[in-house]
Amino acid sequence: MEELTLKVPQKAIVELLNQLPPEELDDLIDEITGKKKIKLVTVEPESLQEFRNLISVGGDALKDTEDIYE
Repeated sequence: MEELTLKVPQKAIVELLNQLPPEELDDLIDEITGKKKIKLVTVEPESLQEFRNLISVGGDALKDTEDIYE
């Protein structure tokens, strides 16, 4: 296969990159620089209800906190 080299003005590249959605641009920058970002994933509080009472650690958080600061 034959290689082909194209010279593209920096201004044209910038214009193309400005058309990308921010998340895609971030992913592209990460790929180019070799960096990986940790992405925050949020959930609705109601979706955590199924984990309620899954384990019991006991204790009184308010009392424990007061004891620490007294």
